[in-house]
Amino acid sequence: MHRQFWLASIIAASLCTAVPLSQAAESSQGDSQTAKQEAKEKKLKLAKHETAIYVTDMHCRSCARKIARKVFALKGVKDVRHDVKANLSIVVSQPKQPLDPLKAWAAVQSAGFKPTKLIGPAGTYVPHQDKDKKQPVKLAEKPKPKDDTATQ
Repeated sequence: MHRQFWLASIIAASLCTAVPLSQAAESSQGDSQTAKQEAKEKKLKLAKHETAIYVTDMHCRSCARKIARKVFALKGVKDVRHDVKANLSIVVSQPKQPLDPLKAWAAVQSAGFKPTKLIGPAGTYVPHQDKDKKQPVKLAEKPKPKDDTATQ
């Protein structure tokens, strides 16, 4: 019985290791994942205190637990939910203690995963174009329409 459990844990661990793909396969897979991710983002509705973190290569619940363990260590984190098929983690923060997006980004990186997008109350963040930099870049927000009633 112990041998079966040991063998199953080795197989699960081997599935969770990232294997480099050839550039051609990586680009075609990346395009299809990007399209799927954009479709899911349109359906995604976040509450006030929720932050969505998209990552690469979240294969299973074990991968999701690795991310949750690091994110739970941050101040103000109340709950972490996952959608493994969508490579998505949703972090719920306490109302009086909002989640710092840069710390959440760093926590996912310290878990061994590459964040691809972070959407939260503080804005939307994407990886820096310079591969050497680990800090994300905040996307420009749409300008809010001016109220004509305020000027009258």
